[in-house]
Amino acid sequence: MAKKEREKGKRGEREVVKLLKEAGFEARRTAPLQAGETSGDPDVELDNKYRIEVKRRKNGFEQLYKWLKNTDFLFVRADRKDYIVLYCIDVSTDIFRIVFGS
Repeated sequence: MAKKEREKGKRGEREVVKLLKEAGFEARRTAPLQAGETSGDPDVELDNKYRIEVKRRKNGFEQLYKWLKNTDFLFVRADRKDYIVLYCIDVSTDIFRIVFGS
C-alpha cells in the first residue's frame, strides 16, 4: 500500500476514535500495534470489546449515502449472505448509549 493511502487510512481511524471519544466512549486505534503487518485485527477498538473496521473512499460509497438520505437505517444484502446494517454516526452513538448505558 502506498504511503498516501496509509496516511488516509490513519486519518480515518483517528477521526472515528475522536468521534467516539467526543460522544463519551472509550476508543483506541489498534493499527499502531500492527506494525505494518496485515494481522486481520480491527482498526479501532470500542470499550475494549467491540471491533471496528474503518474504510474511506473518495466516491466509493456514493450510492450508500444516497440510500441513507432521509432514513435512519439501511439494510443491504447480497444473495445468500447476511444483512449488513448501515447508519450515520448520530444514530450509532444513540445506540451505543443504550447498549453501554452511557
